[in-house]
Amino acid sequence: MSGTTPPLNLGDGEEEDEHRCAACGFEAAEVRTCAAGCYFHHRCLELSPNLAPLSTCPQCRRACGGLYVIPAPVGAAPPGLSQGKRSGRWTVGETQYASHLMQYFDMGALPLRNGVNLGVLLADLLQCKSDRLRKKFTHAKLYAHVFERTTGKPPDVAALDRFERAFIQSVGEEQSKEVAWNVRRQWMQYFCAYCEDVGQVCRK
Repeated sequence: MSGTTPPLNLGDGEEEDEHRCAACGFEAAEVRTCAAGCYFHHRCLELSPNLAPLSTCPQCRRACGGLYVIPAPVGAAPPGLSQGKRSGRWTVGETQYASHLMQYFDMGALPLRNGVNLGVLLADLLQCKSDRLRKKFTHAKLYAHVFERTTGKPPDVAALDRFERAFIQSVGEEQSKEVAWNVRRQWMQYFCAYCEDVGQVCRK
């Protein structure tokens, strides 16, 4: 990860703030290597059938018994979380985030299992209905695209973080914490499926 932009802190709890990524140096890492104990952002790890399962930590090279997904900190999920679908006009931040995701999806450079549907991914991360996506990206045929992984790691993680942060901030103060919590939850679910796809042990 580039050293210019810290990743988004998706909660206001203290425990996740202390988890500094061994790869990029920023806080709010979501994954820990078992036994070795180093922390990483899920986007800072590159896994593949040739590399997984990890036998050593990619940072400290100590023996690694798998990966552990760190629970979201207390207070990360807003009270009365609606789990509803967003509607209304698209913000500039949302459009740019979606476009960036589509670009990396086509490159095969996201931490996803093979076969993930582009339309489903966008609906999950943007927390909106499929009709809203179809109207916005009329000619993209989102639901006809399935993921074929090349690296599984974005070529510019910091850029993706910036667009994600801008999207969350663009939805307004009332919705931002709920959307941020949903983004983290969805990425962790996709990351665990990715680990399973490449044979990487991942515990929650």
